[in-house]
Amino acid sequence: MSTFNKEDILTKLGGQSRFCWQAPSNIAFVKYWGKVDFQLPTNASVSMTLKNCHTTCELSVSVNSKQDVTLLFEGQKDTKFEAKLVKHIERVSSDYPILKEFSYRFMTSNTFPHSAGIASSASSMAAINLCMTELLLKLGQISEDQFFTVASRLARMGSGSASRSLFGQYVDWGKTTKEYGTQVKDIHPDFQKVGDAVLIVDSSEKEVSSSQGHKLMMEHPYKDFRFQQADAKCNEMISILQSGDWDKFIPLLESEALELHGLMMSGREWFVLMKPNTLMIIDKLKKWRKESGVRIGFTLDAGPNVHLIYHMDDKQKVHEFIAKDLLGYLENQRWIDDEIGNGPLRGEIK
Repeated sequence: MSTFNKEDILTKLGGQSRFCWQAPSNIAFVKYWGKVDFQLPTNASVSMTLKNCHTTCELSVSVNSKQDVTLLFEGQKDTKFEAKLVKHIERVSSDYPILKEFSYRFMTSNTFPHSAGIASSASSMAAINLCMTELLLKLGQISEDQFFTVASRLARMGSGSASRSLFGQYVDWGKTTKEYGTQVKDIHPDFQKVGDAVLIVDSSEKEVSSSQGHKLMMEHPYKDFRFQQADAKCNEMISILQSGDWDKFIPLLESEALELHGLMMSGREWFVLMKPNTLMIIDKLKKWRKESGVRIGFTLDAGPNVHLIYHMDDKQKVHEFIAKDLLGYLENQRWIDDEIGNGPLRGEIK
């Protein structure tokens, strides 16, 4: 039997039953790889929030004694993600039991293609949980000053990297707290003008999911050293972002990306996610950077696609380099032009 009065709930909602948020994806410069308990990271990570690659979620709720959850992704029912959302709402309802009083209809869309080397689960879970957090705010369950930390914590419970999509520019997760992401302060002006060219080498589904990868990491023979080293790298990366030192930034960015893939290849149950063209792009980049003197480095997620991270003053040169030297290594010559972003936005309800 419900402990909440339906009339009280409707009064608190004040007629508002729809919520809309836009949340960005992010790219980790220091990776989280391995988790314990429930979605808590084994090491700290730091990421850059993107601007153009984002998910929009519109949530409609109704007070309903029999909870129902529906998800439409770009107009089509997504039963796989819907099932994940059912479990997610069950989990967060243990902290906020009033969420059990509703049925939910989520409608989401992306500005970027799925499986494009950009964390769609991060932006999706961030946008979804922003809507749910606004519902909690309307119901008086949280205060305004708690809004983004609560949203980040709830998003983390759905997808670890989503915790970092609730804030702009650079975000740490696991250094300040493991419960939610925290925006990094005092960023140097040179790291407030950063581009990310996402090169699509292969958009097919990954051989190993992130969840499987995190599980395998917990069985890795080098795990303890990796967790310690990653925490130290996170501190170093934050210091670099605050000092503006690109000469230190590029080696750390690239070695961290390759270390992640090295760990995947060196476990007892190993797997290779880079493709031949991934290595060709890295080789071309290294030679061009030496010739041009452009401030540019690469990073990789747990897949074959390459993120070129560069200073925005060199945007035209980078675009010319991609057009001249790299298009032949890309799937359908496809790449995405993005840059550092300022975080989520409340959307307009259509």
